[in-house]
Amino acid sequence: MIYGWIAAAHQVGASLSALLAGSVRQATGEYAGAFFGAAVLCLLAAGTFGVSRRASVPELA
Repeated sequence: MIYGWIAAAHQVGASLSALLAGSVRQATGEYAGAFFGAAVLCLLAAGTFGVSRRASVPELA
């Protein structure tokens, strides 16, 4: 079930990013703002992996 949610979130993100990049292009005449925004989001996503920890699993006796 989790794979379905991951796939759905990926599709929503892909469609919204294309829409946002097109809006930035219409407003400014170039894609630079969209690329820089995507780079910032990628760095934030990478940072969340850097600070997250694996959940501890209790040992079975």
